[in-house]
Amino acid sequence: GRDKIVSEIISRLKSAKAGEGVVKVEGTWGSFARLLTACISEKTSRPILYICPHIDDADRAADDLYTFGGERIDTFSAWEGEEDLADATDEIRAERLKTVYRVSCLAPSSRKGEFIVAAPIQALCQPIPKPEAIEASCLRLETDREKSPEVVVEWLVENGFERVERIDLPGQFARRGGIVDIYAPLVLKTQDSRPKTQDQAPASEAEAVRVEFFGDSIESIREINLDTQRSSQQIESIRIVSAVCGTKAEQRELFLNILPENTVISSKSL
Repeated sequence: GRDKIVSEIISRLKSAKAGEGVVKVEGTWGSFARLLTACISEKTSRPILYICPHIDDADRAADDLYTFGGERIDTFSAWEGEEDLADATDEIRAERLKTVYRVSCLAPSSRKGEFIVAAPIQALCQPIPKPEAIEASCLRLETDREKSPEVVVEWLVENGFERVERIDLPGQFARRGGIVDIYAPLVLKTQDSRPKTQDQAPASEAEAVRVEFFGDSIESIREINLDTQRSSQQIESIRIVSAVCGTKAEQRELFLNILPENTVISSKSL
């Protein structure tokens, strides 16, 4: 960060208006471009899209960015060929939804965002569900609220979840009387009743939850330990994101369109 050229790069990026200012750096080698990207993230506190030429490069780039001090790193996944059929057990689809939700929470540009997304070209060419389509497709569950297990099961089936005897993979669910176990590829949850701002709303990794019903109302929502199948920490409310949302043309757009205005787009020329 004390290097004269690096300092000049940081200064030019800080002074550039959103959508303006191109900085070309020549003479980089190895992982230096990723080291520089991590430094830019720290010094400017702006979200960064790091573009990679191939799918495998994105995973390696993310590893390097972590090594060089990046705090919030996401890898924007891509399908090798055509997009697979909508399925709740599709890990790539779930990872893409998680990234879309996290990035949408960074807007508007006035918010601080030390956030780096490593993305291959293929991922940027494959459409995503619009953030509003993700929100609209959520199954909202809350303790002490009326919602029958039949309604929950019907939603899960319609949204591509696989019914099994015992859940062990994301995208599966199981029902035993008034208990429905759900292994959600992506969940949004709160632990208590305090209001959450959009920046605070956590997008969780794939998570297994147990929803217990008393008649047609939700008695409790708890996390499940998949090894023991026992429920533990209680959750007040949860939104299960449909992994098959955004399948209609009007619900889709390109990832670049949802980036905050102050995003730095970084790529290494080959």
